[in-house]
Parts: sequence; C-alpha cells; structure tokens
Amino acid sequence: MGTIDLNMDEVEKMLAPDGKLESADGREHMDIISVLLQTFPHLFPETTNQWTAGADRDAALDTFASPVLWSNFGDFYARAGSASKLAFAASRAKTVVEFRALVTELRGACNACHAAYLKPQ
Repeated sequence: MGTIDLNMDEVEKMLAPDGKLESADGREHMDIISVLLQTFPHLFPETTNQWTAGADRDAALDTFASPVLWSNFGDFYARAGSASKLAFAASRAKTVVEFRALVTELRGACNACHAAYLKPQ
C-alpha cells in the first residue's frame, strides 16, 4: 500500500495547480499502481485475519485492515479490481483531461475502500 501511495502522491503533485505533468512519468506511475492493485487483495488470505477483540497487538505486525475485510472479501477484491482498471485506463489516457479525470476517480475509489476496510486507529 505504501508503494501505491507514493506513486499516487507523485501523480497528484504533477496535477496540482503548481505542478508540471510529465505524461510519460504519470502514465508509468498509473501503470505501476494498476499492477499493485491487482496483486493487493492476494496479500489478505483468510489466514491473515488474526483480529481478536481486546487483544494486545504488536504494532510492528498488526494489520491496518479492518476485520470486516475478511467477512466481505468479495467486495474488497472487486474494489481493488475496479481501481486497478481505473489506474490502467489512466496509464493509457490520450489527453491530460482524460488522465486527470481518471486519477480523480481513482482517488475516490481509494478513499471509499479505505473508509470501508481501513481499521480505525
């Protein structure tokens, strides 16, 4: 997730009002994100759900994923797949307007998934 975030930050900096979009770099970042999002759900097999109410957690090993992820894995998997397709489409965008719109849509998809599956701190 950290690598996805770093790549997304780079693209969003390029698209900021004072940023400079380097099309090839932006497309490459989106291509990387697409591949990572395809892989991401596979990092959460059922055996990784080690959540127990009231348990002391090791901050170095604890997951940021909410326990609901494993009870609703199909939705999580579908969201990652949809986000991957948005990133792929952005990596192939023909215009800056199309690229920007797809990146904005991808950010919305990421935020919605985080809202659903990121464990509250």
